[in-house]
Amino acid sequence: MNEPTIEQPGARADGEPHQGGLGGYIRRQWHGDNSLLFAFWVNFVLGVFLAQSVVALLYFATEVSAGGLGFLLIGILNVATLCMMLWASVGVWRSAGASIAKARAAEPPRTLFWGYGARVALVLLLVVPMSPFSIWRHLWLLAI
Repeated sequence: MNEPTIEQPGARADGEPHQGGLGGYIRRQWHGDNSLLFAFWVNFVLGVFLAQSVVALLYFATEVSAGGLGFLLIGILNVATLCMMLWASVGVWRSAGASIAKARAAEPPRTLFWGYGARVALVLLLVVPMSPFSIWRHLWLLAI
């Protein structure tokens, strides 16, 4: 996989600049061109939390019966939330890779902790809630 070049921040791996607006925002995250701080805390943690909160609030606010409109809406929002989690996760993973590459190329070399730490945290945030022994599993399943 091509890592973003250090010489051209905000550019894709092929050197072309991103477009502005919502499409550019989505592409920057997907390609890992956002800072690791922004990709992890804003797009992943805050974004996924807000998306799951909307689903949970809608679940409690509507009568969710099999075949009802609320049931269909919850299903659509769950799929959208999972897509958003995938998008945010890929962006964090790629931003962490770019952070690691920048740290290795710096003179003197910087710490690799944040890049690898973000990848470990991402895996834990995605896997631990699914553990059958985790209390978070019940909240996670309720939200999605």
